[in-house]
This record gives sequence, C-alpha cells and structure tokens, in this order.
Amino acid sequence: MRGGGSILRQLSANKGSGHFSEKEWEKAGLSSRKRVIVAVNGSREAKHALLWALSHVVNAFDTVTLLNVIDNQNNPNFMCIDGFSDVIDHSQTKRLVNAKEYELVTSFKRLCKAHRPEVNVEVLVTQGARATTIVRLTKKLEASLLVLGQTRPSLLERYVQILLRQFLHS
Repeated sequence: MRGGGSILRQLSANKGSGHFSEKEWEKAGLSSRKRVIVAVNGSREAKHALLWALSHVVNAFDTVTLLNVIDNQNNPNFMCIDGFSDVIDHSQTKRLVNAKEYELVTSFKRLCKAHRPEVNVEVLVTQGARATTIVRLTKKLEASLLVLGQTRPSLLERYVQILLRQFLHS
C-alpha cells in the first residue's frame, strides 16, 4: 500500500507535465477510462465547453469524442466519418470532407492535444437533426458524459422576455 501511495504522489506531481506512462497510471489503479463526447460546432460556447471538459472531467488516457452534427437542411450531401463505420448507416451517407468542417474539427482536435496530450481524441462529423443525432450517438457510443456549450439569449431577447412576462402578468 505504501508503494501505491508513492506512485500516486509521483503521478500527481507529474500529471501537469504529462511525464507519466499509461502503465504507471494503471499500476496506481487509475485505469478506469471514460468516453466524453463534446458537441462542437465552431461556436465560442463549444470551445469553452471543450476546455471545461478537458480541465474538469477528462483524466489521462480517457477518450474525448468531438462530435459535429451538420444540419440536414443546410448541407444535404455532407458526411464525414473518422473511425466509426459500425455506428453510422452508410446507405444514407457519402464519404466527403468539406474544407470548412475539416478545419473546424481538426482545430478542436489540436486544441485537445495542446491542453491534454495524454488524452485519446476521436472525431465524428455526421449529419442529421442535431438534438436527436447527438442523443442517439451518445447512447450508441456508450459515453460516460456528454458536454454541450451553453448559449445565452442576447440582451435584446432577454429584454423582450422581461417585457412579455410583465405584460402577461399585468
């Protein structure tokens, strides 16, 4: 038990620098890995959600899946998939990477690797109705956690909501 404590102290001391191996991590009994799905769409909120997940939820050697769902109506012929052939029904898809979406997911992947190089990063870009597709893939991939960016209403929208509430209650 005493040796395990010294391994834990060593891992804690080296965690920020990334100078520990996966075997050392497993030796300390810390090998339970999670799959964390982060929905990304190029917004500032998605970036903050990813950074929050990397700093608060993700541990060494966990898997972060960057999920970008393209709306069917805006891009009817778009589909890109990286390593998930058993998850997506290919009868409705085309293997196609549009430059804008490719740059988006690779920038998020670089961000992950820059902040947490010991984390496994997967990329999944698909199309469909955003909410239902995200929920379906989260269940199918058996994720431990789903992280979404939060968008707050604009100042004008909040003001209109306040006025409506006042009007309805008077």
